[in-house]
Amino acid sequence: MKLRYEKSGVVVDLELKGEKEEVEYFLEKILSLIDSSESIENNLETYEEEVETSRRKDIEVPNIKIERGDKTSTIIKKLFSTEWGRKPRELREVVETLHVLGHYVGKTTVAVTLKRLVQRGELRRIRGSDKIYRYVSAYPT
Repeated sequence: MKLRYEKSGVVVDLELKGEKEEVEYFLEKILSLIDSSESIENNLETYEEEVETSRRKDIEVPNIKIERGDKTSTIIKKLFSTEWGRKPRELREVVETLHVLGHYVGKTTVAVTLKRLVQRGELRRIRGSDKIYRYVSAYPT
């Protein structure tokens, strides 16, 4: 969802992505800020912190060691070699977990890497009834 707010020469563009409930929650917060006498500029930092906190509180992060120079495929293999990798994970979960671990790569890079790991037989890809692919370790841990 994209939102543009203009007032007194100030323009704020926001793009909200995520689960429906999460987007609705933050949209309500943003709209309440607009309706209140508080300025958006003073509350934008707090909003960004809340977004990060809400995303991270539900993320289960495995304890892996990332070495300097590790490629994205190596880090993903490490993730899926832990207990975390025994549960089917959506692309979104993999990307968020990588970000929490400090490995900032784009969604497309992760998607391509996951696909290649599936083609090499190192991961399995399962398509759910919701038509979303989930990835799981091909080997028992």
